[in-house]
Amino acid sequence: MSKVILITVYLIIGLTVFSQKRYKCQYTDTTSFNMSDTVINGLKNSINLSEDSAINEEIGRQMVMQLLKKPLFMIQLRSVRASNEVTVIIFDRYTKEGRLNMETFDSLLYKDDEIFPDSASGFNTIPIQLPRKKFISTGSFFTIMKYKCTEYLSTDSTARIWVTTELPGYINPGIRKGNIQGAVLGFELKSEVTITKSFLTRIEEDYK
Repeated sequence: MSKVILITVYLIIGLTVFSQKRYKCQYTDTTSFNMSDTVINGLKNSINLSEDSAINEEIGRQMVMQLLKKPLFMIQLRSVRASNEVTVIIFDRYTKEGRLNMETFDSLLYKDDEIFPDSASGFNTIPIQLPRKKFISTGSFFTIMKYKCTEYLSTDSTARIWVTTELPGYINPGIRKGNIQGAVLGFELKSEVTITKSFLTRIEEDYK
C-alpha cells in the first residue's frame, strides 16, 4: 500500500513539474498560392483585355502555366513563448521570403484554447471570432523534431494538425484544437486562395 502511495506522489510531482515548464519554440510557416480549379477558373474569367475570346483564353492559359511553373509563396518564422499561464506567438516579419505578399498579425496570444489578437495596448481581451473546427484522427502518425505526432483532420477538410502527447498542450503556434490533448507541432490550413503549412523547427526549455 505504501509503495502505491509513493508511486502516486511521484506521478503527481512529475506532472506538476511537466506543466510548469516554459518553452521557447520556433515554427516555419510556408504559405503558397492554392491553384485549385476554382482559382484557375476565376483567373481566366477575370481577364477582359480583348473582345476576342480566343486571345483571352490564351492569356489565361499562359498566366496559369506561369503560376504553376513558378508558384507564389511566402516563408516566415513565428516564435512561440509557451507557459502554463499563457502562450505568446510572435511573427517575425524580417524573415519573410518569397513573392507572395500577405499581411499577418504582429503577435497573438493563446490561452484556454482561444486566440487573442494584438492591439495598441497589448492583447485584445476578446478572442478572434472564427467558427470552431472539429478534428478527427486520421490514424496516421508523423515524427516532428523527434516527437511522435498524431495527425488530425478537420471535418470540413480545410485543416490538419499534428499533435504530440510528449509535450504539454500549451505549446501551440496559434491553433484552436478543442479537446485534443497535447502540443501542436504542425498544422496545415487551406482557403480558396492559399495553403499555409507550419512545422516546429526548434524547441528549448526557457529558464527565464
